[in-house]
Amino acid sequence: MSGPTHISFATFIFLTMSLAVVQLDPNLGLSMLIGSLIPDIDKSNSMIGRHLFIHHFLTHRKQTHSLVVLTVVFGASLFFLFNHWVIVLGFYIGCLSHVLLDLYNLEGVWLFWPIRPKLKISFRKKNYGRSKPVRILMYHLYGKRKEKLIDFGLMSVFTGMTVLLYLLRIHFF
Repeated sequence: MSGPTHISFATFIFLTMSLAVVQLDPNLGLSMLIGSLIPDIDKSNSMIGRHLFIHHFLTHRKQTHSLVVLTVVFGASLFFLFNHWVIVLGFYIGCLSHVLLDLYNLEGVWLFWPIRPKLKISFRKKNYGRSKPVRILMYHLYGKRKEKLIDFGLMSVFTGMTVLLYLLRIHFF
């Protein structure tokens, strides 16, 4: 998924949370938006990763997409930054929303790394045929275009749902 898709999903989650809670701290929303981009620091062409050199030391969708690593970092951050718990929680929710969306990529995510280092999870399957050359050919012909269409479609749906939730909140609350 692309950065704008992760941002629109985090915005949708924040507005959904704001329907349940009368007043949410704006710092929570802002930290959720930034947190939704953080797991892709392991990718050289991501919105944040292109400005850092950390992607040379990480495997994409492995260490920064692991629930184990994210939870340990969240716990340590909460311990050291307890006075700013809202911002830490926002980063954590944003990171979790990112990982949830990336589970719909064909490549999958090492969700339980390092506990289960070889377990890679994806909610989607490649259905391009049985032989490896046919799968590779079909992925290169249709896969990348299909991924971009799915990405754009998800971003559009989340943006539309966010606008709808915002209008409902203004009208009814």
